[in-house]
Amino acid sequence: MTAYLITPQIPPLIPPDTRTSHINRAFNAALAEFLALEGGASYGTLYEKYMNIAPRFRPTGRDCDAWSDVDENNDALQQMFARGTLRIGYVAGAPYVYYQNGALTGFDFELAGELTQIIAKHYGKALTPSWEPVVPDGGDQADKLKKLYQGLVGGTFDLALAGQMMLPTAYLSGLPIEWTAPTAMLFTNISWTGRDRDKLDVIKLEALRGGDLDAFIAYAVAETQRINLELRIFTVVNPGPSPKAGQDLCYAINSKKGRSVWDCGDVSDSDAVMYEAVDHFAVGDSLASGMQAGSPGFDGIYLDVPANDELWPIAGFTAGKTVPSQPQIAVYAEHSDSMKPMVLDPDVHAGVAGWNVRVFNRTEVRIGDTIHLEHGTGVVTLGPGLHHITASSIVTYDDLAGTGHVLTKIDPFAGYCRLRYADMRGCDNEDAIAIGTMSTANMVPSLLETWLDVKDRARVVLEHQVGPDVANLYLEGTWAKSSWHAFARIAIRRL
Repeated sequence: MTAYLITPQIPPLIPPDTRTSHINRAFNAALAEFLALEGGASYGTLYEKYMNIAPRFRPTGRDCDAWSDVDENNDALQQMFARGTLRIGYVAGAPYVYYQNGALTGFDFELAGELTQIIAKHYGKALTPSWEPVVPDGGDQADKLKKLYQGLVGGTFDLALAGQMMLPTAYLSGLPIEWTAPTAMLFTNISWTGRDRDKLDVIKLEALRGGDLDAFIAYAVAETQRINLELRIFTVVNPGPSPKAGQDLCYAINSKKGRSVWDCGDVSDSDAVMYEAVDHFAVGDSLASGMQAGSPGFDGIYLDVPANDELWPIAGFTAGKTVPSQPQIAVYAEHSDSMKPMVLDPDVHAGVAGWNVRVFNRTEVRIGDTIHLEHGTGVVTLGPGLHHITASSIVTYDDLAGTGHVLTKIDPFAGYCRLRYADMRGCDNEDAIAIGTMSTANMVPSLLETWLDVKDRARVVLEHQVGPDVANLYLEGTWAKSSWHAFARIAIRRL
């Protein structure tokens, strides 16, 4: 199964409790609460209302601030409550914020209304959203960002919310934009427009809905060979993932001896493609094309098939503050909060089944915002730059009958830790980042030191193995009702 991950083309998502805007933090805390309502069903219903399909990828509250992160006495927050309005800047555009029958509507419009109510209820204040329109000087995303940012620093509004895809730093023109957590996850959807309905096998095409890219490519190759047809694949030209996804799709089809060509244009061309079936397939914004596919003028199939494995976050933003350059340092540890046995991984081959990820549960030091721990997974996310990494890891036998004692063996199993990329589960050591020194299961630590040069973003984990026999071996142990036993630690410094 394809692992869909947030694109490495943008910096890592900003972790909770690091945003300088407390209005941003309050927005995020409310977003986390809304995402959890009815197990996510409330968000799904809202999304489907405007995109005509349930969300394939739903954001979580993991990247949101908590209510405890919000300073209630913050000046900007107090001014917002005194006004009784959360002022939101937007650039009109469907399906996010747009006019219908003379009134504003849209996914972001309704979402902001829900979140404002949650903020008002949490603080016991009267608060409503106030929408402030912005007309950009040009037509691209950078123009839109610049104009919205000007409104933020000029005090016209408090938050920008306009279906904004997070862009690489190169497109931000140096603006210190401070993003909210994602409100939606964008992917490059493939839609069939209905062209050549009498030639293509529509039954097989219907069966691809909600599937994966490999199945679609296989279908496209087979159909072009069966009926000697050249498929036309359209994308809108923009700084997002669509153009490259369209080109890559054409290359994949042609490399497997199918026939396809890439066509491109602007947003108005996209409407013609979708409603007039000028081309066979449109590859682009999953949210916008989902709305187009719900129009009575659309006579094709919204396939809900991602054209690559990248997810692009959609988010609001506030005006960030220029922060002096500072070191980026983090130290995380795994303390003994429980009796945690080592296990074998049934989903990888036997030779690597004994690797167990160290799930860090303590943040001992954290300076800066480019190193981030994913709670509950052990994954550490690193931003771009050269990183110095040291780590230690131990495992233990345990005498469950003893109190405060640990069982040691004369001939203990030997093992070691290693650092690997999080998406390379079950890899061989040749593909790991670094391996640690030899140790034994008698609480003898395996030590690791390495350097890692990250170009865009890296997700890494520390793991430990002592072979395939893990009976009576523990990654954590509890004695004397104390959790002050560090079984693993990783220290990272970005230079």
